Amino acid sequence: MLMIMQNEWPKAAADIHRFRDIAVGVGHPPRPPIVLTNVCVGREPRRGPRPRDDALGRKWKSIDDHYHFSDGLSPGKGYESYARWPRPTPR
Repeated sequence: MLMIMQNEWPKAAADIHRFRDIAVGVGHPPRPPIVLTNVCVGREPRRGPRPRDDALGRKWKSIDDHYHFSDGLSPGKGYESYARWPRPTPR
């Protein structure tokens, strides 16, 4: 299982447990999941602008440039759930 973090951890953990239960239920011993997430570490928390905000903003822009989430994402097969996401408010 490859888990790309798109939710808070409790929801991601529930998905991992559900995957494991399904795998075991059909006779496949599940391997440990691979989890891809972002971690930002700073020396001076809560002082002025946070570098992580800029870095995560650039990452979101890159993703949006590729998938066009903020354009309404004309839903093709496999993208139906993304089309139901709330759209970000421009700053």
